[in-house]
Amino acid sequence: MRRAFVLIVLTTICSTSSSVYADDPANQKRLRELLVERRDILREAVAEYVKAIRANEFSSVDPYLSTVKKLRSAELELCRTAVERLAAQERQLALAMAVEREVGQRFRVGGAEGSAANEAAVRGDRLAVETGLIRSRAALVPDTKDVNPNGRPVKEPTDKLLRVLSKYRRDVLRRRVEATVAEEHVGTKTISDVVAARTELLRLELAMTDDRLKQVEVYKRHIQKLIRHKHEQEARARFSIGGGVGFGAAYVHAIRLSAEIEMRLAVADVKGLLVKFNSEKDANELKNEYRDAHRELIKQVRQSIDSKIWRLHTNIDILVEALQQDLRREETHAGRMRLHQQHVEELRKLEERYTPPPGREKTFQARGNVRFLKAARLAALIGKMREQMRDGKNQAGK
Repeated sequence: MRRAFVLIVLTTICSTSSSVYADDPANQKRLRELLVERRDILREAVAEYVKAIRANEFSSVDPYLSTVKKLRSAELELCRTAVERLAAQERQLALAMAVEREVGQRFRVGGAEGSAANEAAVRGDRLAVETGLIRSRAALVPDTKDVNPNGRPVKEPTDKLLRVLSKYRRDVLRRRVEATVAEEHVGTKTISDVVAARTELLRLELAMTDDRLKQVEVYKRHIQKLIRHKHEQEARARFSIGGGVGFGAAYVHAIRLSAEIEMRLAVADVKGLLVKFNSEKDANELKNEYRDAHRELIKQVRQSIDSKIWRLHTNIDILVEALQQDLRREETHAGRMRLHQQHVEELRKLEERYTPPPGREKTFQARGNVRFLKAARLAALIGKMREQMRDGKNQAGK
């Protein structure tokens, strides 16, 4: 009886302390400080990458695009009102247009940065920002008050404009994919650039239709292209000495399996829809194969960071996403906290390793990479703190 009483008291204390942690104003303040710090360091990283583009230090704009997308999310997360959000999106569009002009000029005159893939990539990015801004502006217009003489909401022209922009952006992204594949074959792009281009096109094409049959066809095309890229990477790996192509094959394989699982989840409620595609594998077999491929990818990307096979930014981006996949699969709070701590420590060591003494950063790209690494570590810290606060709220609700 006494033991049961002690257990109840301890449980109550733990639950109360977790709840206090979640609701403590000091913790809420610290979380916002971390979010602001991450936003500011991402702004610095983007500024350095833009300078790197102007200085012709990049053969690919993907490091800039990857970082600026994280910056946009960080900025919008800190907005308290719709008006603040709108102002942030307007600033984001101004930057996207400036970079598009810069890369477009280089494309017309040639040079390392003057590639068709880069021009299409930044144009597609600008269209994405512009589409988001139009949606935010339309959301501020009440449907019930503003109607045209026919009684229809005034948003109808906006919806039509958004459809036109989506189709135009889809065409631009298709050109980006074609150009990126061609440039990867001659060595000015990596397979990660190809995957990034294909994934962005996949997301847009899925968003453009609610028809499940069409969505499956979109997934199938994407997966089949990835399978072909994997075979190409494996063929090159047999003649490669450096090992970078072998890493590329592991990367594409993991991405392909992830897309296949995603497709199954997206259309799981439509009976018989996937029978004709990869029916020899059940869901559990596919998940097990992905788990093994995911572990191999983490091993390969760590080796790539050590041997500097690929761009540092690309390696870190892949590593962070792979670590996030680990977190999504972990089902317990204790397990997620352990993983969060491991991620913070790994990124902290990488940040220390790649941060040169003051004044020793030789290029804009190097300065951008240091800030990108710091932002990744801050994101891991934020994730850890949110997990702690989430568990506190869950305990309080029990």
